[in-house]
Amino acid sequence: MLNKLTSFSRWIWNSPSTWVFMLLLSLYLTTMTEPILITDGLAVLKTTESIVNKRTIAVEPNAGMIQFVIGWDKQTYSFYDLGQPLLSIPFYWVGQKVARLIDPKNEGTITIWFVFSLLPKFATAMTGVIFYQICTSLFHNKATGIFLTVLWGAGTLAWPYAQFFFSESLITLFLLLACYFLIKAEKNFSEINLFLAGFSFGVAINIRVAIGIYLPAFIVYLFVKNSLISFSLPNFGKQLLLFFSGIFPAICLLAWHNYIRFHSILHTGYVGQSFTTPLYIGVYGLLFSSGRSLFLYSPLTILGLIALPDFRRHVPAMYAFIITAFVSTVPFYAKWWTWHGGWSWGPRFLVPLIPFLLIPIGSRLNSRKFIGATIILWFISILVIIPGIGVDFNQYIIDHIHGDYANENLLWFFPWESPIIGHWQYLLEGKSVIYRQSDFGTVSAWKVLTIMGIWFFISLGRVIFLWYKLVKKQTMTILTMLH
Repeated sequence: MLNKLTSFSRWIWNSPSTWVFMLLLSLYLTTMTEPILITDGLAVLKTTESIVNKRTIAVEPNAGMIQFVIGWDKQTYSFYDLGQPLLSIPFYWVGQKVARLIDPKNEGTITIWFVFSLLPKFATAMTGVIFYQICTSLFHNKATGIFLTVLWGAGTLAWPYAQFFFSESLITLFLLLACYFLIKAEKNFSEINLFLAGFSFGVAINIRVAIGIYLPAFIVYLFVKNSLISFSLPNFGKQLLLFFSGIFPAICLLAWHNYIRFHSILHTGYVGQSFTTPLYIGVYGLLFSSGRSLFLYSPLTILGLIALPDFRRHVPAMYAFIITAFVSTVPFYAKWWTWHGGWSWGPRFLVPLIPFLLIPIGSRLNSRKFIGATIILWFISILVIIPGIGVDFNQYIIDHIHGDYANENLLWFFPWESPIIGHWQYLLEGKSVIYRQSDFGTVSAWKVLTIMGIWFFISLGRVIFLWYKLVKKQTMTILTMLH
């Protein structure tokens, strides 16, 4: 028993997955700020609270919450899907326990919210582990997997959205998990892996039903993979059936949730919201505008697109997945009435697409010039991330629309009103969202940050060591083969 425990401990210590998770989580906790009020997150909190305390999905009426709607039974419900509240239950439960432990006489609402808001941080760190596994499988290189994962977790919108209680962090986690199981099924065909791929995708759909727009990408992936070998319609049909059987439980939950709220399995609650934005405006806004451009808020995605031709030669099925996902999601969200994602940072709806766009970079890491360009864009990306996590985007928007929501377009399309520039101005003026005081009694913020900082640098050192060790081993293997 002792030998098994020792072997397991050694495996944990030497596993890149472990230290990638530790690095990203410590990064997000170290850069944690005072919780930014996000009404989407508040709606999830209220639903989770009702599930845990009252065993119902109905919530208390709140006229100020546009996310709440009246159901068929005159009760109030969130119009969001049920996936995120269900996945948030463990964090809410722990928050309750911690609050009661600190002050039994107080409800501890602030403490509950504090613990509750840790969910996107843990979800994004866990996503890093899945992303590492995917990259390692595609490129057969653990060093490449580590590099791309750190690039994504510390160089894209993944970092700011680990701080915000939106649904994007969870959606990204389960989309990548579905992709991981597809790749795993491909390497060693297993019915359970195809089922789990569909199930994971189903969870993502239950977090936000619009994520169903990624379905064509999964179908195309399976089609191309079958075509590369020797296309067999029965085999392709069997794989689709297994994948869709995994999605079926999610469809049932969606239908049940809609019926409970509105007595209709097709009524989603998005009343008065539709695809009214002209396509050219939405596409321009999501890709090229000064206030919401994907390439401006996550510059590393530019390199991913540049690397696509090389990536196609290496992994044609995943190439097809990425292209299909891109051409499906961008026009879809471009047409949505709030194509910009509402009050948020960058193109919120495209956050789950970003890790897929970064994967092709791995096919060009044999070029020093490309690596150099990657490092430069990584540095530029951090200059975009810092104002995103350091300033409350709500306050900046409030200050600049002057009470007229029509003025939001100024923020998205006029460079001098760009949130990136504006947030940097706020930072220089001292209007940052700093972590002043811990919610846990008398523990000072500086003590918490010091502990988190030490944890971060230990994790960083270990990740760099493992990466260097892997690169050195790879170099020695190449030299041995040459001789």
